[in-house]
Amino acid sequence: MNTAATRQPAAIGPYRVVDVSGEGGMGRVYRAVHTTRHQVVAIKVLNQTAQDDKALARIINEARIHSGLHHPNIVRFYELLEWEGSPCLVMEYVEGYTLSDHLKKHGALPLAQALGIFEQTLEAVQYIHHHDIVHRDIKPHNLRITPDGRVKLLDFGIARADTTPKMTKTGMVVGTLEYLSPEQLRTGKGDHLSDIWALGILLYEMISGEVPFAANTFGTLYEKINKAAFTPPPELKRAVPREVLRLIHRCLKKQPEDRYQSVTDLLEDLRRVNSGAPPTRPITSLSPLIEHFRPLFQRFEESWREQLRGRRLPVLAACVLALVIGWWTLGSLLLNDPNVRSIRIETPDGPAELYQNDRYLGTTPYEIPARVGERLNFELRRDGLRKPVNIFVTDNKKVYAEPLR
Repeated sequence: MNTAATRQPAAIGPYRVVDVSGEGGMGRVYRAVHTTRHQVVAIKVLNQTAQDDKALARIINEARIHSGLHHPNIVRFYELLEWEGSPCLVMEYVEGYTLSDHLKKHGALPLAQALGIFEQTLEAVQYIHHHDIVHRDIKPHNLRITPDGRVKLLDFGIARADTTPKMTKTGMVVGTLEYLSPEQLRTGKGDHLSDIWALGILLYEMISGEVPFAANTFGTLYEKINKAAFTPPPELKRAVPREVLRLIHRCLKKQPEDRYQSVTDLLEDLRRVNSGAPPTRPITSLSPLIEHFRPLFQRFEESWREQLRGRRLPVLAACVLALVIGWWTLGSLLLNDPNVRSIRIETPDGPAELYQNDRYLGTTPYEIPARVGERLNFELRRDGLRKPVNIFVTDNKKVYAEPLR
């Protein structure tokens, strides 16, 4: 039996080993203390049973990449040692828990906590991308949360930099399957846009408690990821602002060129959402009109479905065409109507959910088209509190501020 792979060492170099901090297929992580400096560290020891040429190349690559990184949201690297022929990485010891353990134990995170963790993660990934490093394994297991809420990005074992030697055969997939982008599954290659895909998976998992693409077999999982089509559960749509869901959808575009092109852009949008800034969509778009008149559309849809059930396809097609033309005409008339205004509803004491007739509209601040002289009834909700809001649209007022408390 290989004792180096199974027994706990008493010391590794100048460090006294205290206990096992973690364990995986490639090796163990020990908590240790420097014998003279009394510095607490984490030491990753590669199992000798896993010491083939590829594994050794990866740990040397990790040391090479990690040693040049200095960021408050990235665990610090100290040195590379050897113990009984096994390479050992000495790193900063981080008190706390991994995000994956927290999700397994408690499920989805509160939205504010998830966005806070996500912002710190983006800052770390933005830093490594600026240094031409691609992580390629962003997932909850590689994020550690300290007791004071600081996020630390871990594990650069399969990270890639311009100086990284080729360690995998062409087409070989590296990384955790549920977080791999379509192009990684097809070609085995990942770049900064693949990291952005993984960040979208991460945010989805934090706010829902599950990954958007999951399956029992590799073939089914491959098909789901390659289609890049997912539907957030209804409860997620109700509880999460549309602006946050838009971040996820843009990260998880099938074509890399359709995603955020940099973590900097994603981080700027996230901070805009966190600050409660209004959406950047222009009033010339029909999207707010569609949302405003959706109940009318749904009632009409249910009506013609009943009436057309069993009739011939041409009749159905004609009705659909008439509906589309009428819908577009209605939108055009409203957009060109001088009496229609874009009004904005704000809650000065923090974001709140906005409802109309128990239909979730979005999170404040929220813009909606309305006609001068129209009276609108809404309800604001937050943390169990509810407040009715009645607005009379005037010609000279565009912003309506209503504190919830």
